[in-house]
Amino acid sequence: MYKPNYQNGTDSQGAKKHFIELDKKVKSFAKSLKNKNTAIIISADHGLIDTNEKNKIIELKNHPRFVETLAMPLSGEPRVVYCYVRPQKVKEFKNYVKTEFKNACKIYKSNDLVKSNYFGLFKPNEKLKDRIGDYVLIMKDLVLGEDQNIFIGNHGGASEEEMFVPLIVIE
Repeated sequence: MYKPNYQNGTDSQGAKKHFIELDKKVKSFAKSLKNKNTAIIISADHGLIDTNEKNKIIELKNHPRFVETLAMPLSGEPRVVYCYVRPQKVKEFKNYVKTEFKNACKIYKSNDLVKSNYFGLFKPNEKLKDRIGDYVLIMKDLVLGEDQNIFIGNHGGASEEEMFVPLIVIE
């Protein structure tokens, strides 16, 4: 069985071997269900991109003016970033994101995402607004953070590769 070592990427031989093994097991499972009036549906929550390349990482150490606008460190994860902005620095924060990160992400007011049910369809937990900051940055095909927190692969962004989610139906 394929053992990830966090040195592989989506196009690595190890990943390809792993998918061949999964394919064999799914075929065997489907065969065992033949004539059982059962369908197998396989999907995922996101696509995945490799982010081990330096040109896919926006390191905060290179953006001190951006960091100065923050009231506390970023939270969330490197693809969906929660920003707590100093009240007196909101204009500077928004301007920095819209100019320096304009091709890297989309910026949203956290409250707007809550109102639009991005965090669920029902009444949100009262602690939610404290957890998601003032603004959310949804990254495209880049990640934002500190180098030691970046994995070889990431998901949850708005790149075409991540928005494409495979659906497999076996009847």
